[in-house]
Amino acid sequence: MAEDLARNVRKQKTRDARKRSFDELNQLRALLLAGPGRRKVKVVVIDSGFSATWGSIPAPPSIAKSNYRDFVDGQHDVQRDESGHGTLTAHLVSMMLPEAVCELHVARVFRPPPSQQSWGPVEQAIGWAVEKGVDIILMAFGSSHDDDRVKRAINNLPDNMLFVTAAGNVPNFTRFFFPGRTQKNVMCVFAATASNKAAAELNPPPLNRGYNFALLGEPVLPEGIWSELQSATSYVAANAAAFAGLLLYFSWQPLPPGESEPLHLDDYLHEKMNLVFEELSSHHRDQGYE
Repeated sequence: MAEDLARNVRKQKTRDARKRSFDELNQLRALLLAGPGRRKVKVVVIDSGFSATWGSIPAPPSIAKSNYRDFVDGQHDVQRDESGHGTLTAHLVSMMLPEAVCELHVARVFRPPPSQQSWGPVEQAIGWAVEKGVDIILMAFGSSHDDDRVKRAINNLPDNMLFVTAAGNVPNFTRFFFPGRTQKNVMCVFAATASNKAAAELNPPPLNRGYNFALLGEPVLPEGIWSELQSATSYVAANAAAFAGLLLYFSWQPLPPGESEPLHLDDYLHEKMNLVFEELSSHHRDQGYE
């Protein structure tokens, strides 16, 4: 009885902390979206696909037919997702970046679970994203094995593209997942709790050098989508990509009167976005994570 009561109290504290975090994030989001940007931010989700009828997601995002590609079965006209991972990832992006400011793309590259055989479709999806001229590529999964084709595709990305991925839910692993450990042209993110502490149950060890950004990921999904609140670095990556999209959209807004120097994030987007994240996290570090 006492254990059940203590467990319920902990859950309620987590819910309260999560609500505060999302309330603060929504306030910042409103400020960043206050003015009109010159165009929509283009984001591609490379994942398990997308299905507007999967689960109980309220108001799922709409993916135009021309913005969906199936690199598994080649059935580009049929939007599908056998695991829900890609759908939930896309939904998290759309929660922060509404359709009015974001053109969302989805590339289906694996059937669950992802495996080494998934890398061919991933390489194709990255090439498709470049053709579509997206601003942000989100790949919220990874592997303990590297792939030279994908590494080469990432290394050859244009300077005006940001590639966001997850470190992996591998707390006992000696290093985090590929492609996060590629480092070049990749923003790899870790998980933080709603209390702004590193999520030790999820994160692999931080890098000795480079950036170790940690965003809300424990828990991260709104109640009602799943019966239990979920935690994962993959959903953190979705939040990071969406937040980067907000910053990019904000940088495109007209300058206030008297301001003459625009904020250019487009060129060398990876390096500049890392610098912005570093500045925002400079006063919030925990156990080697930012």
